[in-house]
Amino acid sequence: MHFSSLLLSCIASLLVTCFAADKTISGGGITTKVLGQSGKITITGQGVELTFQVDSIAEVDQNGTEVGKTGAQKHALNTLATQQFTFSAVNNVSYFQGLKVINVNLTATLSGVNAKLDIMLYLFLEDGNVNFGTETFKVFNGSLKFNIQLKDWTFCSVSDNNCQKGGEKEEGAFVDLTLEVKDKGGKTPQACSNKKSCADDENCPKCYSLGGSEVLLNNLMIVDGNYTDMPGDYPMFEAKNNTNYFLFRIPKFTSMILIDPTVSVGVEEEASTTASTTASITASTTAQTTPKSRASTLAFNFFALLLSVAAMLKL
Repeated sequence: MHFSSLLLSCIASLLVTCFAADKTISGGGITTKVLGQSGKITITGQGVELTFQVDSIAEVDQNGTEVGKTGAQKHALNTLATQQFTFSAVNNVSYFQGLKVINVNLTATLSGVNAKLDIMLYLFLEDGNVNFGTETFKVFNGSLKFNIQLKDWTFCSVSDNNCQKGGEKEEGAFVDLTLEVKDKGGKTPQACSNKKSCADDENCPKCYSLGGSEVLLNNLMIVDGNYTDMPGDYPMFEAKNNTNYFLFRIPKFTSMILIDPTVSVGVEEEASTTASTTASITASTTAQTTPKSRASTLAFNFFALLLSVAAMLKL
């Protein structure tokens, strides 16, 4: 009886560990908190506070019109605010492409659409370069990468006759995933000016500056195990109703897709400060050395004149 109670206690402890309400990981001067309900990610440190959250997921046709609005099988989620995520144990001794990281994963079975959403977080503890297909970019001590993976989505199909609108069969072509982003200071994402996170400008992801940080959105994604370009101008930024969003358009897939945003806190501000400091030092040095240089030149000319006069007097 005592053994059974002990066993139940251990199982309960394990469940609490794996299904805790929230998770927090820290490293490189950055703290990342993830909510068990909604999967919202909050990044704080270096005077910055940013939040990222998968806001909505919707299936659309070739023209970008939402499909599958009727029927028992849903093809869209307008909000993930009530979705419950479960967590893996935090791995404090892990590596990503040879770089030290802290890793934690969360997963949710999306109600209504019966698909799975996985988010894998990697908090980097050292600087280095990371590759995603042909794209290469820099990460720093405190950079956060969060892979977003969608699996087992059932698409509207004319051949399966599983979606109709007004008696017309519907065919899904894409899934639009919207990532809401907030800066505590109320700033809006802008194209990066310094691109400190770019290891190679020609093969760098799209770079947005937000609150002194750089947010990288890969032009590539993984579709059923293969690297594929995102269609059109995606990923892209959109401001709507005083809210900022990053938009991803995912082509029809069989089993899974993965997109790969990365956030490096404070690097944009640091680069700007460095440039400003360098300019100030250069200007200061120029201002200080120029008069001295002129004074030295005058002194030399005057000394040469005295030598010339002395030579004439000897003659």
